[in-house]
Amino acid sequence: MPPSLKQRLLHAIEGRKADSPGGFMAGSKGAILVVGDQPESLKLLTGILAGEGYRVRPAGGDELALASVAVEPPELILLDTHLGGMDGLEVCRRIKAYEASRHIPLLFVSAATSVEERVEGLALGAVDFVSKPFRREELLARIRNHLELGRLRAQLEIQVAQRTAELRAATGRLHFEIAERQCTEMALRESAERFSAIFSQAAVGITQCSANGEWRVVNDRFCEIVGYTRAELLEMTVLDITHPDDRERCVAALNGILAREIPSYSAEKRYVRKDGAPIWVRLFVTAVWDADRQMQYFIGVIEDIHEKVQTERALRDSERHLALAQNAAHLGLWDWDLRTNAHRVFGEYLWLYGLPADQPPTFEDWLNLVHPDDRERVQSTLRESLEITHAWDTEYRVVRPDGSVRWLLGKGAVFLDDSGRPIRITGVNLDVTERKLAEATERESEAFPEYGRRGAGDDLG
Repeated sequence: MPPSLKQRLLHAIEGRKADSPGGFMAGSKGAILVVGDQPESLKLLTGILAGEGYRVRPAGGDELALASVAVEPPELILLDTHLGGMDGLEVCRRIKAYEASRHIPLLFVSAATSVEERVEGLALGAVDFVSKPFRREELLARIRNHLELGRLRAQLEIQVAQRTAELRAATGRLHFEIAERQCTEMALRESAERFSAIFSQAAVGITQCSANGEWRVVNDRFCEIVGYTRAELLEMTVLDITHPDDRERCVAALNGILAREIPSYSAEKRYVRKDGAPIWVRLFVTAVWDADRQMQYFIGVIEDIHEKVQTERALRDSERHLALAQNAAHLGLWDWDLRTNAHRVFGEYLWLYGLPADQPPTFEDWLNLVHPDDRERVQSTLRESLEITHAWDTEYRVVRPDGSVRWLLGKGAVFLDDSGRPIRITGVNLDVTERKLAEATERESEAFPEYGRRGAGDDLG
């Protein structure tokens, strides 16, 4: 039996991976799947994108396109609306039906100008339409914008996952605090039997040490955390394995408990493991007193939080990197709650509109900043986004307070409640003034050839 289409495609892709270490994305600006049944159009698009440093995979039909996405999802898809088999809209519907591929930005390439076709395509999940004949600069600009927006969304999804991990960690800390209270109650009642049960079964480190810091009793979990055997620890003191930068604070806290200035001590600190590596722990310490109010020993509960600390640091680094990316691209993020009319902005939004940092705009303020010649069109597009397409995608001019005019690209999504009514719209703004100026210059050079000749192939399609 001959191999299936998917098997042949998988074999071809594996062959490319072997020839190019790193796979589909190795050494490229991004991975793009181009779908169409016209060889000349496929060859033209592939040549343009490959020449710009993109890794391009052409698919000459609907079946090959779906199999290609399933085997190795690209970062972006260019899809012709009219194919020989199923039409482009049906291919889009199938791609967006799968969890693994529904997030991929999909741009339709179409010679048709039907509003109904565009509305249906956007409703199916497409992010943009590129009309034939297309211009090379416009096509590349749209691809760059959608790739960048897709990557920013991926970063945001990573942040959401990290936030979820923090919530799980918070739940763990709650369980730890419950264990702390249980240990404290048992120590104060000097219930050796109950303490022994907790001590032997605890998932956290539990220790007992003297007033001068010598270990008396340690459980197995604490030995695992610091990497020493029980016999080795019983020959050492608390300060012997405390990180040098944390020793002064540790001594001050223990002296405070001995002087009855504080009843207990809780902090995040570092131990130095037997292998020399520092490890972050969360420590809770209290003292057990006898009937004559003489201190008998310290009880310590220790939780390994090293991974949590590393995760928090990675999250802070990720947030800084995201902020740098937003600043570098001058991306402005916004969120409009339709129920309360609350309008929040982030990133470079205020800079894009020429507003001071302490002056976040209302919806009315924003509308007044839109160029008078574009205002009616923008309002009409907004109504269509809320009532029909549930997607915000338009370009318009704004007049900054200093009188300067800038072109902005706006993209966003409308969120609905359970009854299908719009309740929130969220999106981004990107300054595309330079692109607009380049387009105007090109149109002028076409109208007046004596002022500049177009390069061959500039008017593509």
